[in-house]
Amino acid sequence: MSLVPGDPTEATAVVASVEADVDDDEKWEELAETDPDVARAGRAVASPILADLRKLEAVASNAARNARGAPSVVLALSSVRRAYNDLMLRAARSPSATLGQRLYGARHRAELSIDEAANAAGVPTAVVQDAESERPVPPGAAAAIETLIAQLAMS
Repeated sequence: MSLVPGDPTEATAVVASVEADVDDDEKWEELAETDPDVARAGRAVASPILADLRKLEAVASNAARNARGAPSVVLALSSVRRAYNDLMLRAARSPSATLGQRLYGARHRAELSIDEAANAAGVPTAVVQDAESERPVPPGAAAAIETLIAQLAMS
């Protein structure tokens, strides 16, 4: 979707779509807090939701860059980022958390940026981004990230 600066129609459509998707994700999170079966399925359920939230973030971020004078778009972007952060941190605490989810959780608890975590692990920034986005990372980089997560857990 390409937004025309100042076109409230397209911005409103993006906001409505993002808000509907975030509401669906929040309903799942509420269910996971109360239903043990949903909580056990955490990784299987959280991973596709997180992937959808990453896509929504890209759409909302693009919309926010192109929709001047439309604060509702920025609020939608904020809502997506908050939902993503909350779900990633919850997923990171799961025994079945992925490498990327655990890295995200450890990095946020330590208040490190992606660049800072990459430097600490001795890997390129793109590797940290790939891990947190559930894309494959080379075995050596995965080992370095595991070491960083362990070190951050001890601090």
